[in-house]
Amino acid sequence: MSTPFAICPDPAPLPAHAACTLRLLDRRSDLLVREVAALRAACAAVKRRRPFQILGAVVLPAELRLVIRAPDHDLQARLSAIKAGFMRALPPEEKRRSILLRRKDVGVWMRGAVIRPLADGRALREEIEACWRAPVRAGLAADPSQWPFSSYRRDASARAA
Repeated sequence: MSTPFAICPDPAPLPAHAACTLRLLDRRSDLLVREVAALRAACAAVKRRRPFQILGAVVLPAELRLVIRAPDHDLQARLSAIKAGFMRALPPEEKRRSILLRRKDVGVWMRGAVIRPLADGRALREEIEACWRAPVRAGLAADPSQWPFSSYRRDASARAA
């Protein structure tokens, strides 16, 4: 007896698209914008070891938001590596501030990360635009083009080309 359909191997896994948020323990801190070079270096190092693409991003004083595409679904490992790389690059005095001592914590990051899988192109576009608007909503800039730590300028120049 033959089967009514062909049996195909499982297709290759699709790339994972997700919106990710990493927050500092001290929500009043401006550490991420003060040490943005270290944060960029940590992201670049992780991208070399475990490739992924940043589709949208914004660095706020105490929060990093990323919209990423990865070839697999192991986003948590990539985010953990970014957090660890950033911590290693910080000067020793930044690693243990008073709020951390009060909470008896050893790092600057909140534990874990918020990861929201994106199901379609519309959700992807909305999350990228949310990254662009975040500095305006936080009162850090009057217009997304004024905030230097965002993918807005990169994306706006790509649209103009």
